[in-house]
Amino acid sequence: MGAEADGAIYPIKCRDVDPATEYRTAVDGFQKTMYTIKRGRVVARKGDVIVEGANSTFRVNPSVPEDLSIASDPEFVKKFEEYYTVRMSNYPVQDVYLPRGTCIGTEAVL
Repeated sequence: MGAEADGAIYPIKCRDVDPATEYRTAVDGFQKTMYTIKRGRVVARKGDVIVEGANSTFRVNPSVPEDLSIASDPEFVKKFEEYYTVRMSNYPVQDVYLPRGTCIGTEAVL
């Protein structure tokens, strides 16, 4: 009780739609939320933002050994530069753009 929650409510009744036969209905139903809830309060209704200002952003910054980092894989770096429109060096978002950002530290054991 008292926990803040994020969630989205969509205008689609999942039990009434078979995505295998009603693909377009399923896709259309997930195009826009009826309600978007962030930190326990409604921030958007029927696709329209109703709250002004910055909301919190949660992110992870995993601790990965350098030899396992995908950025150290020359083939990955080559493909990234070849196929992405954003350069790999520009891909990370700097903290300055996350005024209410919270970083969750993690550690991977492989």
